Amino acid sequence: MWMGHWAGSITRWSYNTGEFENVKIERFNEFQTITDFIEDTVNRNLVFSSNGTGVFLYHIDKNEVTKIEYSESLESKFVVSLFLDKNRDLWVCTENDGIYIFNLDQVASNKASSRHLNAAAGLSSDKVIDVINYNNKYWIGTLDKGVDVIPIETTEEFVSGKIEKVSVVNYNEQNE
Repeated sequence: MWMGHWAGSITRWSYNTGEFENVKIERFNEFQTITDFIEDTVNRNLVFSSNGTGVFLYHIDKNEVTKIEYSESLESKFVVSLFLDKNRDLWVCTENDGIYIFNLDQVASNKASSRHLNAAAGLSSDKVIDVINYNNKYWIGTLDKGVDVIPIETTEEFVSGKIEKVSVVNYNEQNE
């Protein structure tokens, strides 16, 4: 079981040993709140995010932390949540700048480029708090404009660069 802390560290509870193990991330993430993490079971990595210092990859077997670097810097973004889709695209949801999407396998080989899904690209808001996959659609929760719904096929076309804008169905208090 993994736990993120307000003070910017991650702890793992080992069922085998019955002990807590701390992951040393302080040099990357000095006292910033861990906002989310997901386990990449394919490559045995843990991807975690923080407020104001970016997104990181913890290599479980090597006990190493790598900061995810690519064309769009997430360092100054307040990352709220992470989502990993079936294509291994990592969705990085930010408090005020929409979503950055890039392939996790390309990150490992330092060939990652991102797509920026925000209000200019069709979302109702740049204040994205979470993404889930339900019924072949991505449901994108926003802080101020309700929920946007996008078919998976449309999103895959956006991520691949075939289209520059997405069309969303938005649900909020005003159109219930």
